[in-house]
Amino acid sequence: MNQQIRTSPVANVNSRDTEKGASARAGDPRTDQQLLAIVGAFVLRARRVLAHSLCVDELSLKTLADGAFYAIRRDGAESVQRRLPKEEILESLAARVRPLTLKSDGIHFNDVLNALSAYLVRHGHPDEAKWCKELKKDWKSVDIRGGAAGYFLSRTREGSEEPPNEMTDVALANAWFYGDLVHADQTQIDAAAAFEIDLRYAAAAVRTAQIAIMTRDTLSFIRSLVDDGMIDLDIQALDAVPVKVEPKTLQMTGLYTAPVGTELPGTIGQQLDDTWKPSFP
Repeated sequence: MNQQIRTSPVANVNSRDTEKGASARAGDPRTDQQLLAIVGAFVLRARRVLAHSLCVDELSLKTLADGAFYAIRRDGAESVQRRLPKEEILESLAARVRPLTLKSDGIHFNDVLNALSAYLVRHGHPDEAKWCKELKKDWKSVDIRGGAAGYFLSRTREGSEEPPNEMTDVALANAWFYGDLVHADQTQIDAAAAFEIDLRYAAAAVRTAQIAIMTRDTLSFIRSLVDDGMIDLDIQALDAVPVKVEPKTLQMTGLYTAPVGTELPGTIGQQLDDTWKPSFP
C-alpha cells in the first residue's frame, strides 16, 4: 500500500490587516451589558483552555500547531516522524476548545468577535474593531469544519486500478472529532475508513493546537483593550475565578454527634441543641 502526504500552505493564524473594514453590524440592538457578557464568557473559557497542561509550554504548543513533523536521517535512510501528545491528554484539550467552534454555543468565536466589534464601534474605536474581522478570518482558517487544509493523504493499493482514497487533514480531524471522540457519526467513520485512527488523531491534534493558539491570541487582544480602557470588562475579577480543579481540597467544617435515636435537625442553619456535641472539642 502506498501513501503520499502532499502539503499545501496553511493559513497564517497570526496575520492581520487593519486596513479592512470592521465586522460590527450597524445598530446592534444589544445593550453594552449583553455584548460584554458574551466577551466575558469567552474570557472564562479561554482561561480554562490556556490552563491546560498542553498550553503551558508555548513552544511545544506552536510546534504541535505547525504539524509536529520531524525529519530523521539514520543509517543513510530518511524518514518523517510526528511527535504527538498522548491521546487521552489531547482529548481533554479538544473538549475545552470545542464550545468555541460550535455554532450552537453562545461563545462561538464568530459570536464573540461580533459582540466585541459592535461594542468597540459603538464606543468610538473603529480601528480596533477592524482587528475583530481579521481575527475571524484566522479563526475560520483553523475551524474544525471547513478550515484551510494543511495537507492531504492519498492511499492506493499496489496493483489495484481503483482510484486512490484521499482525505485532507481537515476531513481527517473531523472524522476523529465526530467519529472517534465525542460522537459516533457513521458517515464520518465510513468516510475515513481507509485511514487508521492514528492518522485521524494526528490531524485532530494539530487542529486542536491551532484553535488553542487562536484562543490565546484572542484573549491577549481582549486584555490589551481592557488595559487601554477601551472595554469595561473586569478582567481582574475574572482572573480571580478558578478555572482549574485542584486534586486535593480543604473545606472548613464542624463535626457533631448525638446519641443514637436523636432526632435530626430540621432546616439548614438550625441551631443545634445541647444534645449534639462536637466530636473534636
